[in-house]
Amino acid sequence: MPVRHPSRRRSVIALVILAVVLIAMAVVIRNSGGGQPLADPTASPTTSLPANPTLLVQLRDDGLTNVDNVVMGLDTRAGTGAQQYLPQNLVVDLVDGRDETLGLTGFKPIQQAAPLVSNQTGAAVADTFVMDRLAFAGLVDSVGGVTIDVPQPLIVRDRYGNVTTIVPLGERTLDGPSAAVYALYLGPGQPESERQARFQVIWEAVLAELPASADQMRAILGGLGALARTTESLADLADFLVAAGQVYRASAMTSAQLPVTPGAFGPLPLAWIDPAATAAQVTTLFPASVIAADQPPLRVRVYRAGATTAAVEKARSELTLAGQRFVWAGPTPARPNSLVAAMSIGLVPEAERVAQTIGLPASTVVVDPAATPGAPVTVLLAPAPTATGTETPAATGTASPAVSDAVTSSDQ
Repeated sequence: MPVRHPSRRRSVIALVILAVVLIAMAVVIRNSGGGQPLADPTASPTTSLPANPTLLVQLRDDGLTNVDNVVMGLDTRAGTGAQQYLPQNLVVDLVDGRDETLGLTGFKPIQQAAPLVSNQTGAAVADTFVMDRLAFAGLVDSVGGVTIDVPQPLIVRDRYGNVTTIVPLGERTLDGPSAAVYALYLGPGQPESERQARFQVIWEAVLAELPASADQMRAILGGLGALARTTESLADLADFLVAAGQVYRASAMTSAQLPVTPGAFGPLPLAWIDPAATAAQVTTLFPASVIAADQPPLRVRVYRAGATTAAVEKARSELTLAGQRFVWAGPTPARPNSLVAAMSIGLVPEAERVAQTIGLPASTVVVDPAATPGAPVTVLLAPAPTATGTETPAATGTASPAVSDAVTSSDQ
């Protein structure tokens, strides 16, 4: 009886394992993709940009987390623009009882990120452009690298503690791979704000070097391939980036960091949006893109004021089924009764519908702009009454002072 040589058997097993790995990688890339790959450098140009286009730019690390994020907006008539940088640990949603951060949108189709950002900030974000590390490195190399001033050396280590990259102090011209590392890396114990600052330096250095020709920009984007994806056409994206580069070189681009407050929940540090400060910032940066209070679907900011997570999930489901936007705001100090705050008296009917949708009496509705900054309606969900008294309040974190103070005044 013939006997197979052990080396042949091992070769067959290795080929099977390789095939399984390749299939798994393809599934992951497909599920985390969405949008369309940038693979058509010959696409015909658009006639013109809208008056006030907006774009969410995300840079994704090798673990598929969107670690760098910036919302860009242009005023094509005035020749000005603005950028709002967002941390990857910003909580943007509540999914299956867990706080979901902006970084985790990297595991989802890219169409889902911009609406979540719009819900939180109150600025309409029309499209999204996502780049993986290699695509971003390719973009930097396509403009000849970037020259930046490094305020302190960056020493990059792998998970075993071995030094893999060093970006020295002083003025440096970085190629694509080095620029990608500089923008993506966050060392142990470093705050998220440090990576944000490095990404801002690199991104704005790229804007300064982008070509003024839409044809050249389309060719560059087409060369990035499937590791860069967008929700708009390649031609529209090229037109946007060309205009953004012109605005930046004209020193007409304003940049700011999203106002956030630190959170105390989760295995990693979380950041919660500061609604009042964000509303003021959005009005300054993107005045033409501010979502009107009466614009459907209604944005409803929801705090957990002692209610259980299950009760919040139930309210989320009910609001979504009613065609309203659930905006997760996280925990706030427990209160004895729920509250539904309307931004103005004209929004009271909407607030009453919100109360009815989530099973609260109309008596919980108040008009208090200070209690609902940045959203037409805000709900503070308290423990539900029970037959034996009141539900035990769930553990809560620290609310922003603006919300706590406003709610206290509403109860008096």
